[in-house]
Amino acid sequence: MQEQTVEDVLHDAFVIIFTSFDRLRDVRRAEQWMMAITRNVASKCKDHLEALPTVSLEETSEAELIAVEDEERDVRGVPLSEVVRMIDRLPEGYGQVFRLSVFEGMTHKEIADMLGIEPHSSSSQLARAKKMLRKMMQQYWVAGLLLLLVGRRW
Repeated sequence: MQEQTVEDVLHDAFVIIFTSFDRLRDVRRAEQWMMAITRNVASKCKDHLEALPTVSLEETSEAELIAVEDEERDVRGVPLSEVVRMIDRLPEGYGQVFRLSVFEGMTHKEIADMLGIEPHSSSSQLARAKKMLRKMMQQYWVAGLLLLLVGRRW
C-alpha cells in the first residue's frame, strides 16, 4: 500500500510539473521548483491519509465489525454501489488498470506485464481513470444538489 501511495504522489507531482513547466520563471531553479511541487503533493496526500478515520481492531467487537461490513459504504460521499457502476462505465483499458491497481494492489510493472502494455501506459491510464472518476463523482453531486434544490421549490 505504501509503495502505491508513493507512486501516486510521484505521478501526480510529475503531471503538475509537466503541465506547469511554462510557468517556471527561472530555469536555474527548476530542481528546487520541482522539489517544492513534489513536497506539496506529498503533504496534501499525507494530510488526506491522516484525515481518514481509523479504528483499532483490538477495541472493536466482532459484532461491530460485522455491522460495519453490512453498512452501505461510500467513497467521498458517493454510495459504493454507484462508484462500482462508475468504474464499470470507464473505457475498458482504464477500468482494467484501475481495478488491478486499486483493488488488487498491483504495481504498474505488474499490470503492464499482465496486459502487454508499457508501465508508463499503465500509469497514464490510471491517472486518466482517476480523473474520469472524479468528474463522474462531481456530476453525481451536482445532480444530487439539483434534485434537492428543485425538490424544495415544489
